[in-house]
Amino acid sequence: MPPVWHDHEPELSIPFISEVTNTGQVANHRAQIFVESWSADYGSPMQIDADNEANGSAQLIDEEGFGFVAPSEQEPFPIAFIDGVRRQEAALSQWYDGRSVSGIAGAYAVGTVLAHPGKTPIYSHELVERLVIWSSGLSGALPVISSGWHWREVSTPDTSPIAPIHRLQDMMRRAEARLADSIAQEGYVVVMDGTLWFASAYDKRNIAGYIKTHHVRLLPEVEASRLPELPPGYRTTIFRTVPDRYACYLRLAPYSPYHSPMTGIVRLEFSGSLPLDEVREMANRFASALPPYAGVAHADPRAPQNLQPIGALETRLRHLLGDPALAERAVRDAVAALRTADQKE
Repeated sequence: MPPVWHDHEPELSIPFISEVTNTGQVANHRAQIFVESWSADYGSPMQIDADNEANGSAQLIDEEGFGFVAPSEQEPFPIAFIDGVRRQEAALSQWYDGRSVSGIAGAYAVGTVLAHPGKTPIYSHELVERLVIWSSGLSGALPVISSGWHWREVSTPDTSPIAPIHRLQDMMRRAEARLADSIAQEGYVVVMDGTLWFASAYDKRNIAGYIKTHHVRLLPEVEASRLPELPPGYRTTIFRTVPDRYACYLRLAPYSPYHSPMTGIVRLEFSGSLPLDEVREMANRFASALPPYAGVAHADPRAPQNLQPIGALETRLRHLLGDPALAERAVRDAVAALRTADQKE
């Protein structure tokens, strides 16, 4: 059926939401609909479950209350951006004691982008490791094959079928933590992409976790409702989260009126063992340094939250992991070589 053309604009139907108030009356509110700034391939940066029991669990600091802090002038300083990527390259299994036990062949890569004032950022401290990981405490190494592929054997006592994938993720996080510790000792201010998993184990004054996807409403309801008012470049006052971390929110960049009012807001985490005055000083340093590195929409589908150095590092690390099809073929060749060796014995 051909399209029907009109010589006038169609009449808009504005949706309304009906809500029953505490007094039993029905109130109609005009619906506010926004488009998320992230590409649909990456979902939404706001993934908060309203029923999550951790919602509102943050502890406000009485001497600060809750408010917005203007950006402060800071002397330029070197920054290290740290991230990691992981990949399951083949699903494995062993038949043991009458049951199938799961395993994987996988790999992870970690590295950093070092940014010095007035200089071109550089990639550094790159590490790639390939692993064969078994659940249920089993062992089973893969042989090195002629093309040079090799895997380190790892085992986890967890019996869950997804335990090997969780173990791979954990090993990547630990590698990121070790790298952050090493880089921090070299005098860099360190931005770790993701939650500051090791905050309770390390007392570091120049490392921050950088969280761009929100899964829990940490702040109490009244304070959380004010977050959309956070101006570009400003941070919130400091609050304490569980387990034992300090945190604040930062808006990286302005946003379009068509985007969600939470667009560009990220969370920074700091070690909870530090004195509060030092945490405030760190928050000011990171809040002043990060907005210029905000992602740009034409280059990154997760802009502006995904920082430009982090986006570039992710691409670089995936390249270092190599072709996934070749990696899977190498695993198959290694299993075939293992089977041939068994038949010869």
